[in-house]
Amino acid sequence: AAKKAQRSKVTMAFQKGFGKGPLPMMSVTRMGIEVRTRGLLKSTEDLESMLEKLGAQIEKLREAPEGEGKEVAIADLDISQNRALTEDDFDRLFTFLGEQMVRVLRLRAFGNPTWDDAVCKRFAEYLETLTPDSAPQEIHLSDCSIQCEGFQAIVAACENLYPCPFGEKESTLYLRLESNYIKEETIQEQVDAGVVVAFQRGNTRSTGENGSKIDLVHFADRGFKQQGGDPPAPEDRPGPKPVNDPWRQQQQQQQQ
Repeated sequence: AAKKAQRSKVTMAFQKGFGKGPLPMMSVTRMGIEVRTRGLLKSTEDLESMLEKLGAQIEKLREAPEGEGKEVAIADLDISQNRALTEDDFDRLFTFLGEQMVRVLRLRAFGNPTWDDAVCKRFAEYLETLTPDSAPQEIHLSDCSIQCEGFQAIVAACENLYPCPFGEKESTLYLRLESNYIKEETIQEQVDAGVVVAFQRGNTRSTGENGSKIDLVHFADRGFKQQGGDPPAPEDRPGPKPVNDPWRQQQQQQQQ
């Protein structure tokens, strides 16, 4: 009964609009569809419900008269801090995105302890099916369980994707991987090879003219901010970290 009630809350959140009360899980902006399911996907059923709603929204936009000839994009796909998602669940998501042939501009999947090297490799396979015109502009994977093999798989998949269109310009991938379990020397090898740029937030994004593919967030005082050793089991990880989200704060203020 509790599980059914939880899923009912998820379904209701999808149906809400921009009125008083909770923010909707899904909305459409001039940039594309925004999906906000941070911490809300408690089961495979919740994920499937989200994908069903997202698929219907994509189809609706494609069939709209004003959408004829235009590409549908997912401006922001936030599946962060969903600790219950499994490797198979992520595989369902990547398969769905591939079948829909829709561009995800920003993917936020930080704080998912089950996103490990195996998921990275499956994600890399999905990336390899894309072109620069359909590649993400940003990927946020901080505070997951990624190690060297997963990092290398993602880097290799980016070789033929970047620089990608970024407005009227071209840009490398903006990537966040802090608080994972990647050896700093492994990252440094890619920096030395010119593939990865040690990027500090606030700086101008790289254009890829020098052969770089990825702007990886770097901290002047803490380097790439990686954890030591192996990642603990997901059930042994602490709860979600508080996150400063200016967009969500702005929308919440508008709801009041």
